[in-house]
Amino acid sequence: MGMAASQARYLALTARKTNVEYEGQQINQSRLMLANQTADLFNQMLGLKVPTAPSYSDFSKLQYSYSDGINEAVIENFYQIGTDRDDYNYVVTSYHMEKIYTGSRKLLNDPQIQATKTDKYSYDPNHNQKEIGVKAIVTTLDKGNEIYIITDGNSIKHTFSPVDSSSSVDRSKVNAISGKQLAVDNFTYDKENDKYLYTTISSTLKEKDVDTNSFTPNNTNYDYNGVTYMPIDLSTLDVESQVYKNLLYIYGDEFESDIVKAKNGDAVDNTYYSGDDGQKINFAKNINKTNSKTDIYQITNTSTEYTRVDTTDEAQEAELIKVYGQDYDKGDKYYVFNSGTVDDPVYNYISSTEIINGKSSIDHENQTATVSNAAQTYYTDGNGNYVLASDLAMVTVGSILKVQQATYTPVFTNYSYVGNSKLTMVSVDDYKNDKTISTEIQQIIKDMQGENGNVISAENFAKCFDAAGEYIGGIYSFEMAGVTYYTTESDLESSIASAYNPDAIADNGIDGQQSKLAYYNATYINTKVEETQKALLETDGQGRFTTVKFEDDSVVYTLNVETVNDDAAYEDAMNKYYYDQNVYDKAVSDINAKTKIIQAQDRTLELRLEQLNTEQSALQNEMEAVKKVVDKHIEQGFKTFGG
Repeated sequence: MGMAASQARYLALTARKTNVEYEGQQINQSRLMLANQTADLFNQMLGLKVPTAPSYSDFSKLQYSYSDGINEAVIENFYQIGTDRDDYNYVVTSYHMEKIYTGSRKLLNDPQIQATKTDKYSYDPNHNQKEIGVKAIVTTLDKGNEIYIITDGNSIKHTFSPVDSSSSVDRSKVNAISGKQLAVDNFTYDKENDKYLYTTISSTLKEKDVDTNSFTPNNTNYDYNGVTYMPIDLSTLDVESQVYKNLLYIYGDEFESDIVKAKNGDAVDNTYYSGDDGQKINFAKNINKTNSKTDIYQITNTSTEYTRVDTTDEAQEAELIKVYGQDYDKGDKYYVFNSGTVDDPVYNYISSTEIINGKSSIDHENQTATVSNAAQTYYTDGNGNYVLASDLAMVTVGSILKVQQATYTPVFTNYSYVGNSKLTMVSVDDYKNDKTISTEIQQIIKDMQGENGNVISAENFAKCFDAAGEYIGGIYSFEMAGVTYYTTESDLESSIASAYNPDAIADNGIDGQQSKLAYYNATYINTKVEETQKALLETDGQGRFTTVKFEDDSVVYTLNVETVNDDAAYEDAMNKYYYDQNVYDKAVSDINAKTKIIQAQDRTLELRLEQLNTEQSALQNEMEAVKKVVDKHIEQGFKTFGG
C-alpha cells in the first residue's frame, strides 16, 4: 500500500507541474502581447509631430508704397508682362484706404416702439374656418334668446349664444368674418352730393389683331366701325380718374411705365386711345400706324352708390349700432348701400375713416375696407368660434358644423417714439429742401439695393416713393447717441406687430416686441479701394523697384520700401501652434497613460510567473523525494522476491 500511495502522489505532482508549466506559458504569451502593445504605443509616440512655434520673421515682407498727394497707396501684387514695351512692363494691383459714403442697415433689439393701436380683425376663408362634428345638441331658451349646446366628436361642449352687439370685440370679429372686403382704390368721393361711388372694372377683348389701316384719320382722331377714337394725354391724366384705372387694368406695367415717362416729360413708348360706342368705352393703342395691328378692349364700369347715413335719425342710428356695437363712432361719417329691396332691405355700411385710412396708406394699392351689414345674425361659443344663426338652426346630430374664426391684426398709426428717441416723419418739403436728408436717404436706398443690401429694406423704402420716383412719405427719423437714423413705416409696423402675435410675451406693444427694428444711416466708412492697372516699374539695378508710373497717370511716383509684419497672420499661426501643442500634449499624455496601464498589467503577470516558478521548483523537489521513495520500494521488493 505504501508503494501504491507513493505512485499516486507522484502522478498527482506530475499533473500539477504540467498545469503550472501551461499557466506559465499562457502568462508569457500575455506578456508578449503586452510587449507588442507597448511597442505599438512607442511607435505612435515616434510618429507624433512635435509642433514648432512660428517665427515672427516668417510673417514679415518687403512692401512698396507711394503717395499720390491725397492717399497713401500700397502695391499689393504685380506680375511681369511677357511682351517688352517702353510704356509699361508690369500689371500692378494697388490699394488705398478711403472714406466712402455708405448706407448701412442695423437691427435694434427691444426697440419699444410707441404708437396708436387700433384693434382690427381679419378673416381668410381658406385658413379661418374649421369643422365641428356634431355628436349631440341641446337647445334651450335664455331670456328670450335661443341657445345651442353642441357636443362635438371629442365630447367637448360648445355653448353657442347670439353675439352681443355691445361687445366691441365680438362685433369687430363678426364684421371681419361677415363683411365684404373692397379695394379702397375703387372708391371715389362725390363731395357735391356727399356720397361714395364704388366702381368695379371688367374688360372684354372686343377685337384682336385689327389692321391699323382700317382706322380712318380724323384730325388727331381715328374712326373705326362708327366709333371715334381720341388720343389720351397721359401727361395730364389724373391718376385717380377712372380712365387711368381702366388703362392700368388693361395694360398693366406697360401703361404704368408710359405714364411715368409722360409725367416726367419724356417720350412714351405707346399712344393710347379711347372711344365711346354709346354703351361701353373702347380702348386701343398705337392706331396711329406705329404698329401694323392693335387690339380693341371693351371696358364695363359698374358703380355702386354709398349714400350718407343720417345719424340724427334714431332709426338709422339704431341700425348702425346694431352692426358696429361699441365700435360705433358718433363723430365718424357712415355710408350705406341697400343690396336688398325696398320691402326687404339689406343695409351694407362702411365708414369714411376706413376708406381714407386705406387711401392714405403708403402702399394703399393692396388696402381694403370692410363693408358690414345687419342682415346676418351670428352666434358664438365664447372661444373664438362664430357661426351664422341660419347654419346653426339647420344643424343635426351627425352633421358637420362649419365655424369661423377671426385673426387679430391691429392697425398702428401715429408712431411717436423708439425707446426714448422721438420719431419724426420726414415731410415731403424736408426731403425736397434739406439736401442732407435726401442725400442720406438716397445713399441708404442705393446700398440697400446693392449686393450687400437687403431686399426687404429696399422694398420698404420703395413704398415711400410713387411711380415717378417722387417721395410721398413714410420715412421716419430719430436720434440715438447724437446720430440721426432713419426707418420706414413698414419696418416700424413689422416690429411693433410682433408684440401682438399669439406667441408674444406681453401685450402692451412695448415689452413684447419680438422682431428687431431695422434702422438705417449713411456715413463715411474707411474702405479698401483696390485698382489693377498696367504700369512701368523701374529698378535700381539690384532687384528693387524705385519708381512706378501707371498707364492712366502721367506722374512718376517714388516707391518707398518698408518691412511690414502681418500681425494678424502671426496671431493666427500662434493660435494654431497652441492648438497643435495641446493636441500633441494630449496624445503624449494618452500614450503615457496607456503605457502605465500595460506596465501595471505586466508587473502583475511577472509576479504571478515568479510564483509559478517557485511552485514548480517545490513540485520538482517533492517529485524527486517521492521518486526516491518509489525507487526504494522497488529495490526492497526485488530483494524480497529475488531471495
